[in-house]
This record gives sequence, structure tokens and C-alpha cells, in this order.
Amino acid sequence: MRMPYTIQEEGWIIGKILEGSVEFSAFADLTPNDFGSETHGRIFRRMKELYGRGDRIDRVTVANELMRYGELEACGGLSYLVAISEGEVT
Repeated sequence: MRMPYTIQEEGWIIGKILEGSVEFSAFADLTPNDFGSETHGRIFRRMKELYGRGDRIDRVTVANELMRYGELEACGGLSYLVAISEGEVT
């Protein structure tokens, strides 16, 4: 079942994790399919993979992981990761 988040709430979750003010573990039970936005689902998938490997989760590591899978531009590029981590997603 999909969680009842709005796109703004999804962005808030991802942004807070990226900026480091919320631990990924607080949302580790979610899956990419819980996100209504395909972009947010892709970003979350890569964050979850980083978390599973014990790697740091921040804008740089997530951007690198998205690039590794050829998904960075489809997710809005580094500028979107910066914007979302600064709470600028509407």
C-alpha cells in the first residue's frame, strides 16, 4: 500500500535525509514504490542502496549513485538534489 504522502512531504523526507538533519533509518522501512513521484522513488532507491552498504548519504554520494545508474538527469540533476535538500521543492 502506498503511503499517503504528498509530493511536498516526499521532498521533505528526502531533503532532510540529504541535509543530514534526519537519519535514513527513520524511513528505512519505506520502499521506492511508496513514493508517488517517480523521481523521488528513484532517489530513495539509491539512498536505500547506499544505506544498505553502510555508505554516507548526502547530495554528493546520492548524485554519484544516480550517475552510476544513468539516472541523475532523469531526476533533475544535481541542481534538484541541492534544491530538495534546501527545502525548495514545491
